Amino acid sequence: TQSPGAGFFGSIKGYDDVAAGKAESLSGVTVVDPYTVKFELTRPDATFLHVMAINFAHVVPKEEVEKYGADFGKHPVGTGAFKLAEWTLGERIVFERNADYWHKGLPHLDKITFEIGQEPIVALLRLQKGEIDVPGDGIPPAKFQEVMADPEQKARVVEGGQLHTGYVTMNTTMAPFDNVKVRQAVNMAINKARVIQIINGRAVPANQPLPPS
Repeated sequence: TQSPGAGFFGSIKGYDDVAAGKAESLSGVTVVDPYTVKFELTRPDATFLHVMAINFAHVVPKEEVEKYGADFGKHPVGTGAFKLAEWTLGERIVFERNADYWHKGLPHLDKITFEIGQEPIVALLRLQKGEIDVPGDGIPPAKFQEVMADPEQKARVVEGGQLHTGYVTMNTTMAPFDNVKVRQAVNMAINKARVIQIINGRAVPANQPLPPS
């Protein structure tokens, strides 16, 4: 599969065969009826329900995938509160209110515009000028102290846990990372406290894949 999220589904039966090109579909996924999909796993996986909530796990219409092939991602189909109105690759995406949304009265907004590719510092300046509502990457570390020292700006900051774990990936099937001692050495060589200091204390050292929040 060409999906960048394929690795999330490694515990589903048949994943290895699909990844190796030996099969075209997952043997561990079965359509029970029009409203039910059954998953068979090869091992216990405490993260599986969380995986089912990410965008890569969305059920997509087979006929649309067959129609557009590799370009399916450029022709979104869905039943959400908003529908695609404009898409300029690498620049902006505009979603407009879906008049046919199943929940009457929602959404409250007529449209949402996402601007892509702006540097975090530029996004912050535009926020301060009132040109945008939310900076996608949050407050740049270099500007964090400045923003928090301004009562007016600080009042607009929303603080909370982020569902994110930053990590370094090592392929354990290749040398030298097939040696547990090497992996442990890499782990100990990373000064996590210094990393957290650089981002103004806005993190905690990870001790497992799932974040505390």
